[in-house]
Formats: sequence, structure tokens, C-alpha cells
Amino acid sequence: QISPERTSSLAMGLRLLLALAPLAALVVGQASEIPQALPLNDDCEVDAENCSISLRQLRAHAAPSCASVGCHGAYVRGRSCQCTEKCKHYRNCCSDYVEQCELGAGPKTSLEPLIPFETEIYLQFLDEFLEKQPRQKFLKHAGLLQTFGSSLGGGSCDLCELPEQCPEFGTSQRCRFDVYDNAVAAIYLTKRGKIAAAREILDAFIHQLYPAQKVPHVTFGDRDGLPSGRWLTLVGSSYTEAEVKPGIYWGKNVVDGGVDTGNNAWVGIALAQFAAETGESCYLVAARDILTALKKGADCNDKLLGFMAKLRPYPANYRSTEHNIDVYALAKILGDEDAMNRARVFVQEMFGHNERYPKSFAMGTDGAVPCDTTTMQTAIPADGQFWALLAGVEQAKERQVSALSDALQSVEDGGMLTTDEDLIGNAQNRSAGSLRGLRFTNWGNGVQWENTASAMMAMVMFQEKHGDAALPGIDLKGEVKSIRKSMLKLADTYNAI
Repeated sequence: QISPERTSSLAMGLRLLLALAPLAALVVGQASEIPQALPLNDDCEVDAENCSISLRQLRAHAAPSCASVGCHGAYVRGRSCQCTEKCKHYRNCCSDYVEQCELGAGPKTSLEPLIPFETEIYLQFLDEFLEKQPRQKFLKHAGLLQTFGSSLGGGSCDLCELPEQCPEFGTSQRCRFDVYDNAVAAIYLTKRGKIAAAREILDAFIHQLYPAQKVPHVTFGDRDGLPSGRWLTLVGSSYTEAEVKPGIYWGKNVVDGGVDTGNNAWVGIALAQFAAETGESCYLVAARDILTALKKGADCNDKLLGFMAKLRPYPANYRSTEHNIDVYALAKILGDEDAMNRARVFVQEMFGHNERYPKSFAMGTDGAVPCDTTTMQTAIPADGQFWALLAGVEQAKERQVSALSDALQSVEDGGMLTTDEDLIGNAQNRSAGSLRGLRFTNWGNGVQWENTASAMMAMVMFQEKHGDAALPGIDLKGEVKSIRKSMLKLADTYNAI
């Protein structure tokens, strides 16, 4: 059932509303996002003023002008500047906007909106939520967003309006600024054309990635083959609003200092997507630096290949299916065939690796020793099943059918599909009612909305490719409709998740 501790999570809301948007435009890690691999110019450095990496392939062609594209039309994804009515607000106007559009000289455009009106309304819910989220302020024009909070209010119970600004604030006196959630937020903002807002998040990552000097025991550098030739410290998992120096993974201003392979891969994906959208290729170099560091510090060379879950200073020896899907997606965007193959082999080896669940992708391996090959005897994760399809890491239809069919069983039959009831409601005492979605794992409890949104994206992708009847015994069309309806009801009720 819906927890009374009702605060909104960036990742949950983003994943949910991404699932409501046109699928092909928003799935990250698909080859269709960036038509060709992005080759590196060896002369390019992170701090170079004119950092060039095949800008043609970054879709950064000669800058358009309002004289050529017209004034006050719809936002066009991939265009390096805009001539929309709100371009000043988003700080992405073309250089001749004032002359052509505000002074009335430019042609008007009759372009229809690229996003359906109903979808745009829900995306605006998310836009408003992100704009209200507290942001780190110790850097000028850069900072991560707070992950949870504030209270959504509603209902009539004692705990319906939470008194604290974020969960656990009463005991820790700090709020979380999680790296994974911010990477997803940066991707979303980039796709929405909110370039300045995305840049603030990514520049905060850049601050953590590049120390002014070597930090003992945790720094990668030129000796590791980093494309930039700079010192690099991978990011921890979660920070607070206060300043943390690069390469510091402990102390009161670090919530979780674990250097997580998957989180860093998502940061790389966000940086690469931003570079592809804007043509600012220095962000691409940073993405390549991250992948190079992951290959240097976490790769395994046994029959399973893949990458371990956590790097120094708190290394963990286990390998995660989810993390390797993340690395695969980053490597796919960057055209790194070696990293793609290593991650793909591991993920595919995880199919049936847990003998208790022979038709699904296992959680991963144990971690008693580096690159442990022993199966992690635990639950089957939702992300391992659905993200494998979304990223394209598992192409075999029979395995896709098997993994999705098992996951889309009801919880009573060992699957992940379940129904929750919103018992609280919003400030007007209107409840979202009965809600259909998926658990975090087949051992979980209650609907987890981030994975539900990811699952629906995968279900729609599978449905479009193979048809409604491709999963024997499962009403794929009906489940997609039911889950979508549930997510819309939540958004309608709370304007957030």
C-alpha cells in the first residue's frame, strides 16, 4: 500500500513521465539516439576552448537562425538554438531572436507541436516539480537537485503532511542529493530543451570528476589512458547540499560515498546525451573519461566478463546485472565495442544463472572474492528484465519473451505485477484509488513506480515490435493500458509521484 511517508523522488517521477512521453524520443542507450558512434579527437581536452569531436556526428550543424526557421514555433529537439516564445526563459535563443522575432521582422512558423497536447500537460507537471526542487548552491551556476521532498500533503491523517523537508531529516539533519536521480534528471531536461537547467547538473558532476590535483588512492589519470589526460575522481552515490571536494567520499556532507559503477555510467550517459544535443563536445570527453576509468578499475576477465559493482575507496567484488546494463548503454553510445561486449556477455550469462529462476536474468554474482562467479541467491530484479530490453543488450526474442512473461505474472504466481490502493488522497481528499504496477523484485512489497514506468516502456517497445499476442497467456495490451491509467491517475491526483 502507498506509504504515508509521501515525498516525491526525482527518479520515480522522471521515469514515470518519460513513460508517458513518445517512447522513441526518450529511451536512453538505444542506438537510434545517436546515429553513429562518436569518435574522439585526440587533441581535445576537457578545458579546451574549442573542443571539437566530429560535430557533424554530434548533430551540431551550422547554427540555425530565426530568419531561416521562423519565429514562435514549437521546440525542435536537436536544434542548437531555438526561436520559440519561451527561448529567453530557457536561455537557448538563436542570436538573431531579438531582431527577427521581438522586433517583428522574422517570419512566423506554422509548425505543429511535436509532442501531443495531453502528454505535454503531464510533462509540465514534471517541469514544475523540478523547478521547485532545492539545488546545491556552493557552485556558481551549477548544483545537484535534492532527491526527495517536500511533503505532498493531503488526506486527514496525522502523517499526511510531513513536518520535515525530506525523509530522515529529523535524525540526520541533511537531505539527499543522489547522483543517479540527477543523471536521469539531466537527460530529461536535455530532451526537453531545458539546456541551462541540464547544464547546472552536469557542471556539478564535472566539479566532482576533475580535481585540481591528484587525490591519493582514488584518482585515475593519463597513465590509465584517460582521453582528457586530466586527473579524474569518479563520483560517489549521494551528497548533501554542502560543498564536497572532488575525491572525498566520507564526512558529514557525503550521504553515501560508494563509487557505484552503475551511477557513474548514468552520469556518462547524461554527459554524452548533452553533448549530442548541444554540440558541446567537451562533455563527451568527460563521458569517455568515465567509461575509461570504469574499464580500468572494475573490469573482470573470467568467463563472465562484465564489471564489478563498486570501485575504490570502498570496492565491492560482486557484479550486478543492472550495473552492466548501464555500462553497456554508455559504451553503446560511445561506440566502445570492447566495453559493450564485456557488459553484454555478463548480462546474457545471467539469464538462468539463478537456478531457482531459470527463465529470468539473475540479480548478479556474489562478492566473496574479486570477480566472484558464484550466483547471488536472491530475488529477481525488475530492472534486470526490462532494462535489458530497453538498452538492447539482449536481442534474442525467446529470452525476451521468457523474462517478460515471468516478470508479468501476478505476485501470487511468483511474478511482479500487483495492485496497490491509495489510502490517503490529495489535499482535496481525492484519492488515486486502485493502482496497477510492478514490484521492485519478485520478493518485493507494493508497487515501485520507477521500475513500473521502465517496465511499461519496455512492454510498449516489445509490443510495437512483436505485437499484442507475443507473450503467451498475458494480456500485454490490457496490462499496458492498466499501468498507464494508474500512472496518469497518480499524476492527476498529486501533480507528482
